[in-house]
Amino acid sequence: MFFKKIIFFFCKKFIQLKWTLLEQYYTGLAVQTRFLYQQSELFKLRWQEMGLDFARESFEKSELDQQYFFWKAKQEPFRIRFQIFMDAVTGKEPRPYYLGEDKWKNN
Repeated sequence: MFFKKIIFFFCKKFIQLKWTLLEQYYTGLAVQTRFLYQQSELFKLRWQEMGLDFARESFEKSELDQQYFFWKAKQEPFRIRFQIFMDAVTGKEPRPYYLGEDKWKNN
């Protein structure tokens, strides 16, 4: 019983430390998530059909949309995720990043 309490204590502290260290990174991913949604066809369709306010509010209300675009943000290229991480480490304000098509070409 004593060992279970010790293991629980260390697991709890480990999770708290992880969230403390990665909180700013996840905030940056949330900003990237909103950017990806605003660049998507779904946002453009909602904007054209129902208006800009509806398009913005529907993202806030739809947990499924949020999960999907957060997953997309986590699947972004390494350069973007690394920049979001470096912003979190250096304490910069979170901002969205876009990697243009020309960046993938070998010059």
